[in-house]
Amino acid sequence: MSKLIITTVGTSTISNKLFPESCNVEIEELKKGKVINNYNKIINKTATALKNAIDNDRPNKLLSAELASLRVFKQSLGISKDDTIVFFSSDSEDGRFCASVTNQVLNELGWCNAPEPVVIEGLKTRRTGKEEDISKNFMDAGLKKLKEETEHILRGKFFDEKYFNITGGFKATIPFVTILAFEKRISLVYLYEEDSDLIVIEPPDNFNCSYEMMVNNMTRRIPRQILAL
Repeated sequence: MSKLIITTVGTSTISNKLFPESCNVEIEELKKGKVINNYNKIINKTATALKNAIDNDRPNKLLSAELASLRVFKQSLGISKDDTIVFFSSDSEDGRFCASVTNQVLNELGWCNAPEPVVIEGLKTRRTGKEEDISKNFMDAGLKKLKEETEHILRGKFFDEKYFNITGGFKATIPFVTILAFEKRISLVYLYEEDSDLIVIEPPDNFNCSYEMMVNNMTRRIPRQILAL
């Protein structure tokens, strides 16, 4: 019985200060969207801290949202070496960093197959250029890439059970992930806050909404001059 667990990754690893104090300077640079020195070294240190927290059965609040949910998933539904966990990150320096850390922790734990994280290009949390329109990127490129990457993972592969873990990650994608998951017959899962309850939402038998329909029917953005009033 093989499982696929696509897991959206947020930045709780750094926003909740789950990294060693010796990494403070580099992490603050990451939060500003900057490329940091000693990148791999900081990943290794942070991954070691999180792995030790899992090994010592520390509370969920001392883990990232993604790792806390996956630990509860393993305890309740099971995760084996036949399973695959793929991490989706936002298109940002801190998002890529957190996905790499989480991926390294899983590979060190040896729970399952954990390929390289997937960056969903266009899903940005901050501007990387003065004139960049990140909401337009989200609507025009990010949502298309989200669908393409999900379909790429599913193409030509069989999994007995499929899940989309939305506990962490870019919250603006949740409505779209929900539609995409149900359309592809994938169950949604998330860990409820700091509790130990894993919520599972199975795709409904009759589901008539399509991903394209939802994307194409998005309401136009409110002009900035109106928001400034």
